Amino acid sequence: MATDVQDGHVTLRGLTFHYRDWGGEGQPLVLLHGLASSCRTWDFAAPMLRDHFRVFALDQRGHGASAKCEDGYNFDNFTEDVRSFLASQEIERPLLVGHSWGASVVLEYGARHSQDLAGIVMLDGGFGGFRDRPGTTWEEIAERMAPPDLTSYTPDQLMERIRSRGSTPWTPEREAILMFQFDVTPRGTVTPRLTRENHMRILWALWENSGSEPFPKVRCPVLIMPARQRGEGTDEERLRRKEEGVARAAQLLPSARTVWMEDSVHDVQIQRPQTVAQTIIDAFADGFFPG
Repeated sequence: MATDVQDGHVTLRGLTFHYRDWGGEGQPLVLLHGLASSCRTWDFAAPMLRDHFRVFALDQRGHGASAKCEDGYNFDNFTEDVRSFLASQEIERPLLVGHSWGASVVLEYGARHSQDLAGIVMLDGGFGGFRDRPGTTWEEIAERMAPPDLTSYTPDQLMERIRSRGSTPWTPEREAILMFQFDVTPRGTVTPRLTRENHMRILWALWENSGSEPFPKVRCPVLIMPARQRGEGTDEERLRRKEEGVARAAQLLPSARTVWMEDSVHDVQIQRPQTVAQTIIDAFADGFFPG
């Protein structure tokens, strides 16, 4: 993981936002993280991308080292935050890359401001909605997707909990990415930088914005990069719904390309950063995105 990166802060629309400036030359590229994550989730992929692009990664409102405001968690504000950041850095016609919830943000941005973009990339997000399964209710989503209470854990206990729940090797670099999502209290326990209340506000925004309306409005090229794993323990019904959601998005988008991230977990930019970076580089190199 490269360390020659500049951390910066900028005031946008009355709030302070943190970002990482990875440098590079050429087409500007802005990276957005997912829900309850941070800009540091891109720490492995960004150094590979900057060999071909001018790369930034932004902490969205309520996340990472950006402002912890208690309102404005809706797509009007998510997209305007990004638009203001682009203006503050004099970024013109970027590629916007979003992971998970961040993919929903770049999709909505593309629906509103396609003319300002070279294209968007949706990494394992943006193509499915909470309402895809008939009969799903907000109450079900709120219960199933509410964040766990981790506030009794010390940093060491938190890492042990995470190590015990997956097969991914946890290096010091990966632990640093994870811990950037938390503060440590005076009594030595962790507290998420994204509060539970704001987490739920973002889930509600996703619930309200979970239809297919944005897709036909996106007039710039869209690279869809969903993650997929098959094998023992695979939830085949859930995978089927995901594949249908990806196919529906590709059909509704005026210009789309789908590249599956096979044998990959949701945080594919951490698990397979080279694959993620190279897929984006290849799409740009072969002219899918206009320069």
